[in-house]
Amino acid sequence: MFDTDRNRMQHRALEWAQGFADKAAQARIMRAQVEQIQAAATSPDGAVRVTVDSHGVLTDLAFTEMIHEMRPPELAAQVMCCLRRAQQQLAPKVRETMQATVGGEQQLVDNVVSSYRERFGEDLAFDLAIYGLGPDGHTASLFPGRPEAEITDRWVVRVPEAGWEPFVPRVTLTVPALSATPLGMMLVAGDTKQRPLRGLLAGEDIPAARLHPQRLLILADPAAAAGLD
Repeated sequence: MFDTDRNRMQHRALEWAQGFADKAAQARIMRAQVEQIQAAATSPDGAVRVTVDSHGVLTDLAFTEMIHEMRPPELAAQVMCCLRRAQQQLAPKVRETMQATVGGEQQLVDNVVSSYRERFGEDLAFDLAIYGLGPDGHTASLFPGRPEAEITDRWVVRVPEAGWEPFVPRVTLTVPALSATPLGMMLVAGDTKQRPLRGLLAGEDIPAARLHPQRLLILADPAAAAGLD
């Protein structure tokens, strides 16, 4: 039944209107705060720093003198990796901002955050990554001269043609995924690894040298490390 008390009806109408006004004000505050969001990512060696705005658009790109020691493909990979890492920070930042302003509208929060995740993906991080080094300089299933070693826009890639036995189709993590860790350990064993180990230490353009965890620890046995100073 409808409430026929005029004063009570007027009071409820005012409450209803005020509720909409409050939500509209909260939405304006939320939009303004989301627009102010920025995210930044720096390469592990500090050579590249990328900043993006709340739309994931690049707003600043800074280099240090360390880039003079990089080959152009390596520098490009570092920039793209930092750009993705910065963009992937946006979803949790947006969620935190929206929870503080329109947290009662959980469906709205979830929908907006999901759109960020769909567009930019989610951040990936391993506590520890352990790598191997192949005689040809490959690591995981990223082989020299193969396009999979160049892919930087996804975490996982199919390898239809392996560059080392067994010669079967494979699936592997990409360079950005393998690099998403504070500590990477490269295990090197056997005299067949002497040449790729030297290439890794010299920064040659082999897949293993493209990995850039925050810290890389190389563990080589005497056979692989023979002749190194």
